[in-house]
Amino acid sequence: VHINKVAYASLFIVGQFTGMRSSELDDIHVEDSECLIKENGFWLIKSDVKKHRNNYNGLFDDKWLAIPIVRDAIKVASMISKITRNKYLVSNSDTVPYGGTAKPMTS
Repeated sequence: VHINKVAYASLFIVGQFTGMRSSELDDIHVEDSECLIKENGFWLIKSDVKKHRNNYNGLFDDKWLAIPIVRDAIKVASMISKITRNKYLVSNSDTVPYGGTAKPMTS
């Protein structure tokens, strides 16, 4: 229960401070903080914009400014992903079973 509350809090922080749409939030891979990149001295979150089209891998890459509290929330979500075995920021609270495939939640 406590881990879920922390996971939901980190999702809330990322959503509120970036202004991402839910369709962009649900495809962010937090495993090993791989969504965080540093470009021109600024920390950014990389995401794919899909606009609710399932037949595209992604229309284009979008980048969002990651202030320190957002980076910390991503790092917390990354730690939680090791426990739940799910690499997505928006994920089910259940642990992915051994041999199973992690999937993002739909918006």
